[in-house]
Amino acid sequence: VPPSVKVRAAPSLVEVNKTVTFICLVKDFYPANVSISWLENGTEMKVQNISQPRELRSGLFELRSHVEVQATEEKNGSTITCVVVHDAQAPANSSAFLWISNVAHSGSQMDTGENLLSSLLLLWLGIPLEKALLGGLLFFLFKHMKS
Repeated sequence: VPPSVKVRAAPSLVEVNKTVTFICLVKDFYPANVSISWLENGTEMKVQNISQPRELRSGLFELRSHVEVQATEEKNGSTITCVVVHDAQAPANSSAFLWISNVAHSGSQMDTGENLLSSLLLLWLGIPLEKALLGGLLFFLFKHMKS
């Protein structure tokens, strides 16, 4: 039975120079022997921790592996992939991204504030302008109907 593979990052958003742990959950496979490797942007990484397969009540197996990555600005957006080879089948894999909080969001908060300000300004100018145009149109139609 081929495994299902899922990678998650803990925490999913990290500050620069902090450590993020990527966890690979390998579930529902049989037989128990699997090999796991980790890739960062396609380059193999050192595997730090692979648990022994644990048998489930169903007779299938599961295991976990994790790798720690130092979050640097250069690594922001990096793809971390867990590759699982099981019982002469095609490799199964899953990926997660390394997102750094102050790099990923410093500009977007400023943009959001500027967009909100410009939207409010347009709203306050747009409502009276719309009223004036509607009034002018009604005045024109009223005058046109009288003549």
